[in-house]
Amino acid sequence: MGTIRGGFNFPGLPSETFSARTPTGTINDAFKKIDKRLKSMVMAGIKEMNKAAFELANIGKLAVLASISKPGSYKPYYKKGRRRLSSQPGQPPAAESNGDLAPSIYAKSITKGMKNPAEAEFGSTAPFATKLEYGSASVAARPFMLPARQQVANVAEAVVVRRLVSAYNAKLLSLGAESIVVKMEM
Repeated sequence: MGTIRGGFNFPGLPSETFSARTPTGTINDAFKKIDKRLKSMVMAGIKEMNKAAFELANIGKLAVLASISKPGSYKPYYKKGRRRLSSQPGQPPAAESNGDLAPSIYAKSITKGMKNPAEAEFGSTAPFATKLEYGSASVAARPFMLPARQQVANVAEAVVVRRLVSAYNAKLLSLGAESIVVKMEM
């Protein structure tokens, strides 16, 4: 019996993992023993899950960009010869669109092709992003990734259900189903 494993790890938080056992060890081995129509349904679901993962990463990226686009209202400081105001401690950083933080925010798909599990991520490539997120001895935390992560978690189930129902309905139509009723409960 094989095991399929997945999970995620976010800096500063405990990692979360899950696993599922399959009698053959791989999805493709299992497909050799089932109807081709069922295989096409499962593959349609896997393809759509990859799209859902990337959609969720983009939702996270947009949430981060929205949160850091607000002007600061706390302490004045100078950067590149311009007077600016920092954000309040505990609030997302006040980043300029042409500054260092906003352009470093990204979303990308990690899963290549029709692999399972579907994985995508959003984050920042700025070297100071961790210091802003969690704070340091000299700077109070100004979280912007964790709140976006929560926003993604709040919509994740609905995004996945919407995408899977759509994919399964389309696949059933292409297979010649006469009546289609695909429902998923949340």
